Amino acid sequence: MANTGEAGWANVKSQGYSDKFTDLSTGSFKIYKAHSPQILKTATSADSPVMSMSEVVSKYPNSLIMNASGFNMSTGKVTGFQINNGKLFKDWNSDKRAKNAFVFNKDGSVKVYDSSTPASKILKNGAETSFSFGSILIKDGKSLPSDGTVNWEIHSFLGNDKNNNIYLIISDTSTGYQAIMSELQSLHLENVIVMDGGGSSQMSLNGQMIYASQDNRSVNDYIVLK
Repeated sequence: MANTGEAGWANVKSQGYSDKFTDLSTGSFKIYKAHSPQILKTATSADSPVMSMSEVVSKYPNSLIMNASGFNMSTGKVTGFQINNGKLFKDWNSDKRAKNAFVFNKDGSVKVYDSSTPASKILKNGAETSFSFGSILIKDGKSLPSDGTVNWEIHSFLGNDKNNNIYLIISDTSTGYQAIMSELQSLHLENVIVMDGGGSSQMSLNGQMIYASQDNRSVNDYIVLK
């Protein structure tokens, strides 16, 4: 599908009780937990334009926002497995990179997939929105072996815990794989996937910059929570 329409909100169902947003940042990590948020994906087609954080904030001022899926810097087009509004606009194997995806389902649950699961099955399972880029670090509560892609660079991560709280995380320069995994494990996360990093990594809350892009980079996919 060329275009999935205007970006819409999807509901996430978390268990228990908590504040909407909780700041768990520590040391070289920016960590925000979201309880039963509504989520929105800004990219709606393979041709979605790049946007600055300030542009996204102007559209969604009272929100928690982080960069998400990667993009090809030479073409400006989003990479990976992409669903918005329950419609597929970019399938597996359309890129050499981005072989994994973090998927929000219509029933408020989440699941991580790799390219061994066909799009037809993921959609049949109720997929509403997906974000896709790097490695799966934790799946179903189990840490997966390192593939060497998580290193000293800045990284963004998207995850959830057993109560289906959603986590947006950025690790600063030179944090390194071991420290990153130690922190993720201490949060008792069920699933964690690597989003775009380096100069793409950026986060804001209610219009205030939490972590600024190192090179003021515009990207074409953000995750927005409210």
